[in-house]
Amino acid sequence: MNRKEKYSAVVVLYNPKNENILNLKIYLTVFDKLYVFDNSDCSNETLFNNKCIEYCYFGENKGLSVPYNMAIEKSKMDGYDFLCILDQDSHFSDKSILEIINVISKDTEINSTGIYCPRISVLNGQNNRTTRNIIEKVDWAINSGSFINLNVIKQYTIRYDDNYFLDRLDKDFCKQIKDNNLYIKRINNSVLEQELGEVYNGKIIHSPIRNYYMARNRLYYNKKYFSAPLRWIYNLSQTIRHLFEIISVRKDVFENVKMILIGVDDYFKGIMGRKNI
Repeated sequence: MNRKEKYSAVVVLYNPKNENILNLKIYLTVFDKLYVFDNSDCSNETLFNNKCIEYCYFGENKGLSVPYNMAIEKSKMDGYDFLCILDQDSHFSDKSILEIINVISKDTEINSTGIYCPRISVLNGQNNRTTRNIIEKVDWAINSGSFINLNVIKQYTIRYDDNYFLDRLDKDFCKQIKDNNLYIKRINNSVLEQELGEVYNGKIIHSPIRNYYMARNRLYYNKKYFSAPLRWIYNLSQTIRHLFEIISVRKDVFENVKMILIGVDDYFKGIMGRKNI
């Protein structure tokens, strides 16, 4: 017999385009409640005149961890069982959303599963490996498209780490799930289309500030979860690989390398959270 869970979703905005706003109309057809948290420079409240939307404008950029944790708390208090996290530039059809909801409603391992997620199809060129298995247990999932099991998350006191601000927070969240011997399940006939950075000479590249967070946050993650000397091996090898990728692409090399080095320096100074440039 199928259960009847209640589903909500959260979208974190940052200076959205019209097409980003249109995506939200799709989500309202399948979710009972949509939380919209806005990191934009100006309020977009007038765009969200719908009783099923709870809008919050921060007046500053709080990144992702803070609004995600707020949405988890609000959704749980409002009586929902699952919260789906969505990026403003993701494309997640109602059909793909319902595929995951259908799996959840029948899953006998629901109390041991922290996240249900879709297969990611990257719009700018690098698609995930496909598989014949409809449901796969995986080690991690990106934030967008993840259905968070609120009852399980609350039971194990799992939350997003505010120190990250941007980048690596999804890996950290999933690491907490796995460390508690819980499952992350990918539903492969549910597909989310996602843009990952800018494409330059056939490669996906990131802005200097994103490279800053990537460099700094992975050192924090390694310190949090790995003991010496393993974390030092990871720190060195990952940073060298990151620098090599930036140099090989040959776009804004000086600025990107500078931001990576600042990120490493800030980590060792204990500077976390938002970086003001």
